[in-house]
Amino acid sequence: MQTLHRPVDQFECNPYLTRKELRNYCKKHNIVPEAWSPLARGACFDDPVLQKALPKSMKKNIAQIILRYDVQKRHRHNSKIHQRSPNPQQFAGF
Repeated sequence: MQTLHRPVDQFECNPYLTRKELRNYCKKHNIVPEAWSPLARGACFDDPVLQKALPKSMKKNIAQIILRYDVQKRHRHNSKIHQRSPNPQQFAGF
């Protein structure tokens, strides 16, 4: 018996580059989208809008908020995220 796997398309997708059209294409053609660089190669850490939007009471950092959002959002669309970092503290508490 042969196992068939769904194709995966890996592309950059983050708060600055949402790629809605490409994600819709993947969904239509049964392709699993995998978001590469969901933290915008670190650009989101210095973003004053994101920093201001993050309430101090949450006790979370920007990476944790973005990745949690990505996990929840992509779970609904049956997609994946691909994140790596030389700094494991970015993912602490996630």
